[in-house]
Amino acid sequence: MKNKILTGILISLYLVASYWVLLYVLTWEQAIYLTTEDGFTETLSVICVLLAGVFFVYLFFKSRASGIKYPLNLKRNYFFLLLGLFCILIIGEEINWGQRIFSLNAPEWMSERNSNELNLHNLEVLFYFLGIRVTAGKLYFAFVLLYFGLIPVIVALSSKIRALLVKIQLPVVSVFIASFYLFNFLLFRLFLRFQMPEGYNDVSFPQTVMEIYEINFAFLLLWTSISFYMEMRKCKWSLN
Repeated sequence: MKNKILTGILISLYLVASYWVLLYVLTWEQAIYLTTEDGFTETLSVICVLLAGVFFVYLFFKSRASGIKYPLNLKRNYFFLLLGLFCILIIGEEINWGQRIFSLNAPEWMSERNSNELNLHNLEVLFYFLGIRVTAGKLYFAFVLLYFGLIPVIVALSSKIRALLVKIQLPVVSVFIASFYLFNFLLFRLFLRFQMPEGYNDVSFPQTVMEIYEINFAFLLLWTSISFYMEMRKCKWSLN
């Protein structure tokens, strides 16, 4: 218990420090250099998400031999495959689907912000639902907050929801890890409201804050995939 508390304190301090140091200790030139396209933080984010995706896909294939019965007579846990596809989506958006690697031009319908970036998250709107403008960012944060943050808390509070999710074999993030997803999101929103440091503008400041959020999310996603892997190994050992 003491080790868990100490770990929680250290990770929380790291999350706070990651925003504070990059935004208020380093100069804006240094921060932009680290968080620019294909820069240090983006490259590290892609590596972490790629590793997480490998773990998720591995767990998808290994779930066949876990001895667990899945809904609809499925032989494997397809939720792991969906998490792996989620990682591919993040990586694709981060590297603009190889646009700079293959010297591709974004199609005309993607160029509405004049950025010529081959991705969905820069589009002003994907579609309208009941008159509400739906963007890739809104869908992303809705999913992240629900799956990685709120569902673990709900499962901890409701035995009925827990039984339902166990029945469909949805991998649930531990409340301990989920708390850091929520904390990272809270810091992201808070720092966007803080006074803009000298040298930033209305575009570069939120972009830098977003890059910090993304590298922290990538670390947490990798941690989550490893925790799922350890859970499956523990379950396999208990079956043996």
